[in-house]
Amino acid sequence: MTVTPAFSAAFDSCWKWVLFLIAKKIGQSLLYALSMALLSFGIFTLHRRRRISGPSASTSDNTTLWLGCSYILAMLSTLQLIIAFLDLSLSLRILERTLGDRQAVGSCSRAPWLANNAGTAFHDVDVVQWFLFAVDVTFADAIFIYRCYLLWDRNIRIIIAPGVLLFGTAITGIIDSLQLESDPMDQRVPLILGILTNALLVALSTWRIVSIRRAAAVLGVQGLQGRYGTVLAVVAESGALYVVTALVIVIARSIDDGQSVVYYAALGAATHIVNIVPTLAIVRSGLGYSTEAHVNSASLRQKTAIADERADELEDSVEKLPYA
Repeated sequence: MTVTPAFSAAFDSCWKWVLFLIAKKIGQSLLYALSMALLSFGIFTLHRRRRISGPSASTSDNTTLWLGCSYILAMLSTLQLIIAFLDLSLSLRILERTLGDRQAVGSCSRAPWLANNAGTAFHDVDVVQWFLFAVDVTFADAIFIYRCYLLWDRNIRIIIAPGVLLFGTAITGIIDSLQLESDPMDQRVPLILGILTNALLVALSTWRIVSIRRAAAVLGVQGLQGRYGTVLAVVAESGALYVVTALVIVIARSIDDGQSVVYYAALGAATHIVNIVPTLAIVRSGLGYSTEAHVNSASLRQKTAIADERADELEDSVEKLPYA
């Protein structure tokens, strides 16, 4: 095969997109392996906990719910990996055709697979890929909202604002995945809404975790001292990792329109960090380290302590009465 100067120039122009695809798939593959390892461990510990505690205890401490969530996360994660490699195959075929087309060298100024892809197999796969990601983000954030609800002793008012933001994230994510040519949406919009949702959950969870730990220290509640690190709890139980990843994507997308290895690697990693974050919380729940498992105990001890204190005050007041 004779390599012409025009082909060589076109190849140099398109080579960066090969690097971007490799970075994206490496990020997806590594994080998928990590997420499945954590999910497998979480499912094992939850099954073991249910076997030891019994069916009634499993229902009361949400073990069955977390098991169901774990299986759904594993299914979503695996589906996304399969679609991602199908997307890779189609992208490389489009890139190969672009190199052999003898068009202008500038044909690779943007991703070749994004140009004129309406009605193609790649377009359909890309829509499915981003639709699954939107569903995955919504499901993972719903888990965190429910855990925040448990952390706050089932206070429904606490989760109203995160719920509204999650609804906005889901709607904009689905619209973005459909890739409407008449009204295209900036990909950063659902990501920014997701950041706001998770940042609010991080703040609420941090506040509650710290306050529960302080109450546990005062009331002597066992299980939150020694083995419990506040920083680890906040990171594992609040979604802070997703906030950092989404911020990297938004910032990298804003620089050079996302034409960087960092952007594609973070984008690939995000599809499974979405699953890793709630999985960390589920693993801690299976091990009995999660905060919400101690909320009822701490609340009960606190209420009991307040009741005892008020009873003592009442007894002292009665003793001081003239007729006592």
